[in-house]
Amino acid sequence: MGKHLIVLGALVLGVAVAPAALAQDTPYGALAVDEVQGYHFGFAHDHGNQVDADRRATEECQKAGGTSCRVVLLWSGAGCGAYRSVTEGG
Repeated sequence: MGKHLIVLGALVLGVAVAPAALAQDTPYGALAVDEVQGYHFGFAHDHGNQVDADRRATEECQKAGGTSCRVVLLWSGAGCGAYRSVTEGG
């Protein structure tokens, strides 16, 4: 009986810890754009959480010359994203 309790305890612990470990492996990304100042942009990928990805994308947009940068696209996990901007008359 003692062996069964140890195995069951290990399984319960594994189930409880597995989602936390998986969550840490999920990559987050973001795209920030400043359409006011000439369409400057910045992006971030492979960050540990969405807040860090958003911050990095905004910082990259500002480094590119943007003054009114905002996050327009965010994602997590595997995959990709697209963003299109259209100018007036174009």
